[in-house]
Amino acid sequence: MKKVVPFALTVVAAALLATACQKHEEGVTPATEVNEGLFKPEKKLSKIYQTVEVTLYGVTHTIYENLLIEDWTWDGDKLVNVNYYSSDGLENSVHYIYSGNVIAKMQQTDAYDDVIYDGGRLKEIKEYALDGTPLRSIAVTKRDGNKITEFTLTEFTTDDAQSIGKHAGALRSLLRMLVPDNAAEQIAVAATKDIAAKEGNVDKAIVLIWDGDNVAQVVFDHFGYETRMFYEYDNMKSPFQGFIGYIGRDMHYGEWGSRNNSVMDSISTPFVDMQECVHFTYEYVDGYPVKRTHIIPIGGMDGKMEVRYEYEE
Repeated sequence: MKKVVPFALTVVAAALLATACQKHEEGVTPATEVNEGLFKPEKKLSKIYQTVEVTLYGVTHTIYENLLIEDWTWDGDKLVNVNYYSSDGLENSVHYIYSGNVIAKMQQTDAYDDVIYDGGRLKEIKEYALDGTPLRSIAVTKRDGNKITEFTLTEFTTDDAQSIGKHAGALRSLLRMLVPDNAAEQIAVAATKDIAAKEGNVDKAIVLIWDGDNVAQVVFDHFGYETRMFYEYDNMKSPFQGFIGYIGRDMHYGEWGSRNNSVMDSISTPFVDMQECVHFTYEYVDGYPVKRTHIIPIGGMDGKMEVRYEYEE
């Protein structure tokens, strides 16, 4: 594996939302049913690898090459464990515990989540520290038929003073169960800033706008200003649909509940005058993605990220 200076890593991360998009119009179409908590994909993920390259002044540097970032373990049709890795090794391990056929608990390395249902529908997810201290919760507050259209995020204060970065990271992990990844990032940062400023529990309403079987927009209040995330999709099957769980890593861009794979995501915030976005291209086998690529142009440097999916036979 080739080495590059840390500056390249910083620039690549900062450039993920570096391309302007056209304005998007709101649109909502009737949504179809999703079996919440029942995760039985036709093709079962086995391993996910990541390759990151940057090209500067005509010279290409490899940051990561086929780096294993996720390792999925199944027991028959049930997902029982996912290990998440970084270049430094194992980062997190999540064990999934079931009630019947639905995910009822997620045991992480340093926390655990209880998943609560009402009549077969997701009602609430509560996260606790290993000693039982409540950390945060997500409660479903509105639906359109069988689709979640609004939920309330509560971030609890604790006696242990956590840094803003650690708080945001933990909250981002929980939010990935319900919203796309860049939305989770924005909401987590906003909530942790609020809790630091108010020194008390923080509640936030987060709205999901569906277009058919996919989440088209995520809307939330960011310090009194509305922030929106927009998404566009292909017509192929996502291996993550119906997966209530810690969906992934900072640049995974998985959409919980959405049937298809995101080909574009963008953000509109009160702090910028344009929407910024990332475009994705895919390679498919049997209707499922086996590789996802996006290009990150910035100044005289081009970055490229490839995510490769392997499935159980």
